[in-house]
Amino acid sequence: MKIGILTFHCAYNYGAVMQCYALQQSLESMGHDVEVIDYRPGYLVEPYKIFDCKRLSGRTPMEYIRNTVLEFLKIGKRLKRAYTFGGFIDKELNLSSEKGYLSISDKYDAYIIGSDQVWNVGLTGGAPDKAYFADFPFPKGKKIYISYAASMGGYKIDADDYGRYIKDSLERFDFISVREEGMTNQLKPLIPQKKIDTVLDPTLMADNGIWDDIIKKPKLKKKYVLVYKFISDRKVMDIARNIASQIGGIVVEISHKFNMGFGNEHYSCASPQEFLGWFKYADYVITTSFHGTAFSLIFQKPFYCIRYNNPNDYRTESLLEKLGLGDRMIDVKDSPQISGIDYSMVSPILNGMKKQSKDFLLNL
Repeated sequence: MKIGILTFHCAYNYGAVMQCYALQQSLESMGHDVEVIDYRPGYLVEPYKIFDCKRLSGRTPMEYIRNTVLEFLKIGKRLKRAYTFGGFIDKELNLSSEKGYLSISDKYDAYIIGSDQVWNVGLTGGAPDKAYFADFPFPKGKKIYISYAASMGGYKIDADDYGRYIKDSLERFDFISVREEGMTNQLKPLIPQKKIDTVLDPTLMADNGIWDDIIKKPKLKKKYVLVYKFISDRKVMDIARNIASQIGGIVVEISHKFNMGFGNEHYSCASPQEFLGWFKYADYVITTSFHGTAFSLIFQKPFYCIRYNNPNDYRTESLLEKLGLGDRMIDVKDSPQISGIDYSMVSPILNGMKKQSKDFLLNL
């Protein structure tokens, strides 16, 4: 079957590109001819512009000057990030030749929407993106429309225009799966006649061997605690330093925020391949990210994930509870001690969830 994937593949975000790569590789291993539809909406690419005058704004002249100076100082880092992510996307993803919504081709037998938060209007410019609801610029015909692990983040569906749009849009899908059980429960009343499956994120569903060909081992020889976070929080770093002192190691941080200092332990421009390496060879992981948790599980690392008591916590908490690892979710004010994880107890549960998720794709 010729399959086109539509997801957030072009964001310079480790979770976004890894979940796309994992889904692509999984489908190919099942014998499908797979392409990633190279749809790049402005709301995904504009945040990663090398230089953007919008980022210069300030409430005072001094703030404007400060932002201008920082914008120019960050150009080199943005160029490096564009090079590392762009290289991975172009080399490792089977991109379609067509670009843009109006040029989405009808050449595929099936279209898979997801994974990632493709139904989160907070990320798609404040409105649903037709492309991610299979509302294509051509008649459906005999095409198969599928969602795999699609998500809307913490968005709650109300009886508003978006709720009606979701209901109408999902009617055109032949198979529906989402990433969170809470989302399944929200959608079922809207489309009671449709079966909705809850499946794993592609990074967790895929065979772990897919990472072996692309992983890049760090040159660092010391023990280290890896920190992967989205939120700038000194308390997270305090937790990591505490763990590092317990294991006799240092702290290495991967962040989406550019660090304008010159320390060797902060990486904001690591390539996706280097990102994998930092996880695989870490001695411990502290993360605020779902995909940080996912790759800790994939590489069977001891870890803690920080809880912030907001809707973004739900998907990580739900996964860890299912795996019997609820205690690995901690509050930022905690002072955890090092402790291992018995993956001989975790792996059978995760493998069962993997099988269920793969079966969803195998039974299309």
